[in-house]
Amino acid sequence: MRKWDWKRWFGIVLMVIGISMIIYHYVPGIQVWLNQHDVSIASYNANQIKDNTAKAATESFEINDVKTATPEEVAASRERIKNGQDQLTVLGAVYMPTQKSSASVVAGLSQSALLSGVGTFYPDQKMGEKNYPVAFHNMSTVAPNLLLTDMVNNTKKGDKIYLTDLDTVYEYETFFADLVPATRLDLVAEDLTEHGQPIITLQSCPPVGADVSRYIVQGKLVKTFPYEQADKDIIDGFNKV
Repeated sequence: MRKWDWKRWFGIVLMVIGISMIIYHYVPGIQVWLNQHDVSIASYNANQIKDNTAKAATESFEINDVKTATPEEVAASRERIKNGQDQLTVLGAVYMPTQKSSASVVAGLSQSALLSGVGTFYPDQKMGEKNYPVAFHNMSTVAPNLLLTDMVNNTKKGDKIYLTDLDTVYEYETFFADLVPATRLDLVAEDLTEHGQPIITLQSCPPVGADVSRYIVQGKLVKTFPYEQADKDIIDGFNKV
């Protein structure tokens, strides 16, 4: 009779536990990736985006409702999107070529919005006018290429930021990129400009200290042009998710 090798089986159990923990760690990344594809700008046209903009005010813009993106929160958000409980309103897309990052712009600050694209702060904010602030959850612990996560600690002055509603492309140039206290709500104020020039503000939590600080990137508007006249690499950048 063959002797039971408990050390061997104990090693197998430890290996299974280890693999399960690795899978558990990366599942939220897969779920956010699926969310991103659900709201991909490639699935919309300019008229649909225009219609969505008109109903953006029906979404939630309560910043105090934003929670930490735990695996449980990500899973719950994914389930709500899958079963149709959360119907996200897509307003356009943002693309950062230096960071090779893009995301759809989604109305509101709901958990699902911030785990699917970049969410807007105000129901009436307009691209190319005053400040256009958006926020998203930092997913650097699972994948730096999700949402605009790679902008955190990887953006410098002069970097381009492109924003579109599929009718017009708004080209911004980064003039500020830094970690700031979470109390700096003045940086996402709707009326904020850079010496009178319209700006875009991108906000995310940093990898560490998410409850006390925010990473802010701001760019000033330098050019606008029709979406149909945009270079292929810019259009491909908007449509990469």
